[in-house]
Amino acid sequence: MFKTHTPDTDEEVDLCLCGTQRSPAARAARFSSFSLARYSFTYCSARLKMTPTIEKCIIACPSSPVKNWANELVKRLGKDAIAALAIDGKGGKAEMFEKVVRWVAAGGRNVTRPVMIVSYETLRTLSAHLANCTIGLLLCAEGHRLKNSEPLTFQTLNGLNVKRRVILSGTPIQNDLSEYFSLLNFANPDFLGSKNDFRKNFENLIIRGRDADASDAVKAESEKKLKELGGLVVKFIIRRTNDLLSKYPPVKYEHVVFCGLFDF
Repeated sequence: MFKTHTPDTDEEVDLCLCGTQRSPAARAARFSSFSLARYSFTYCSARLKMTPTIEKCIIACPSSPVKNWANELVKRLGKDAIAALAIDGKGGKAEMFEKVVRWVAAGGRNVTRPVMIVSYETLRTLSAHLANCTIGLLLCAEGHRLKNSEPLTFQTLNGLNVKRRVILSGTPIQNDLSEYFSLLNFANPDFLGSKNDFRKNFENLIIRGRDADASDAVKAESEKKLKELGGLVVKFIIRRTNDLLSKYPPVKYEHVVFCGLFDF
């Protein structure tokens, strides 16, 4: 289905992640559709087989859909395409740590399960084990959780040794420029400068122009800065709106059925 209505998606992900576009060093992509996010996840996982520069991949997601992501990998790529290590909380901590240690230590032909799928909460407890591990690709499902750079989850993910970072989210975050900056800075560190630089160069000027009492000159400067910011981030953001995606899912039927009461 995704191949039908987003024929440019494969090319755009390649450009952002594999360095063939004049994009920032981290070469990250962000999707604003959950369905497209799942497609991008399986596509990027396939790059493990296609691209020798990617040896290991981590998918961070909420705790409940860890197994769902593992099943999605099999569904999209086939049963024997890529084996995944799904850390779903089953078993004791000792067993979990043992699996992670083996995953970190594996290299080259010894990497039998290149994809680790783990919840954000569990990943925080694994920071010490993953500190010296080189990760080829990091996918953050429901990535709007990273809109605040202060929590431990953000710090843990930002501390991983990984340059290719993909944030997947279907939640609008552009309404708050500080949160927007946190996500952009996670994907491409320092591309827009420090947080203070961003506020000085973009945020403050854009917000002033949104004031009801702002002069025409201030509003014009605000729009100019907004377009400038959009021109910078479009290099590593892939956005699919509902206007496009809503045309392709199967038709939804709703039936109202009256159920009478039964005698007890």
